[in-house]
Amino acid sequence: MSSSQPGQLAKVFKIGSMQRFLQEFDRSAFFEESVKPHLHAALAPKARKLIEKHSVRKVNFLSEQDGTPERELKARLGRVFEANPGLWRAYLARIEYGDGGPQNVALCLIAASGLEKEIVEQVASVFRSLFKTEEDLDILFLRPEQEAELSLVCLPFYVTKAKARG
Repeated sequence: MSSSQPGQLAKVFKIGSMQRFLQEFDRSAFFEESVKPHLHAALAPKARKLIEKHSVRKVNFLSEQDGTPERELKARLGRVFEANPGLWRAYLARIEYGDGGPQNVALCLIAASGLEKEIVEQVASVFRSLFKTEEDLDILFLRPEQEAELSLVCLPFYVTKAKARG
């Protein structure tokens, strides 16, 4: 296990759905009577498009995330990434935020600054085509020192064929 510096913030994008939020909110009487009939109809088309952005102080890199569905995700993402010369390396890893928090699967990227939105939207499209709406994927845009830590526990599944950068 390797962990990033606690003093610096890491940019994290979470691809998921509002399903967990709605499941918790569904349990309230107010929601059941007043909001639910209108909210579900209004949010249904948007629920699959939810992308959250936040920052975290500490990321622990635990291991590579690998399995049959993950290999399919990596293959499809690799084809998408080949068309983006500003994306240099990609890793799929198990991580945790802070000390001993829940584990997450994260796509960890080394990319040119300013491409975050474009890349996140491309990844979200591929991810949603493969996985149920209950599944989440975090996307981290790594700094060089974070990549050095991650590389101790995980190999990249994508490396650009263009001249190496980053």
